[in-house]
Amino acid sequence: MILEKEHVRRCAIFLFFDAEGVVDDYVIKILEGLRPRVEHILTICNGYVNAEGRKKLKGASDDFYCRANLGLDVGGYREGLFYMGFKKLAEYDELIMLNYTFFGPVYPFEEMFDAMKGRDVDFWGITKHHMVDPDPFGMIPYGYLPEHIQSFFLVL
Repeated sequence: MILEKEHVRRCAIFLFFDAEGVVDDYVIKILEGLRPRVEHILTICNGYVNAEGRKKLKGASDDFYCRANLGLDVGGYREGLFYMGFKKLAEYDELIMLNYTFFGPVYPFEEMFDAMKGRDVDFWGITKHHMVDPDPFGMIPYGYLPEHIQSFFLVL
């Protein structure tokens, strides 16, 4: 879908996890980098976050929700969808689902969003993982890990 609007309404579901509950500065930099192009940021925390980290995440987000660390990042995205509600999500043109596992932005996110705005795609992500044969995890029924868009930054 090509977004022909001058102003694209975006919502982000940001997933965070740290085994020690510490929120490093790079995590806040990601959220601050998104802010100019995102109207609403929901931060989902998988597991424990210390008091200082909770304060940082709440300060950089519009909404904050902690949950048990189940289902990894995609499980957190799913819970974020239900937490927001599909009626509320329908108010936005794009939904960004991203997590804490990258550093950035090196360049403003605006450049990426502007480049993708004119593309006729239903969804996109930042990186594509190559196909791996044989399946390194021994869990895929067809014996190889297919090429896929990585889940740390997805846009629908």
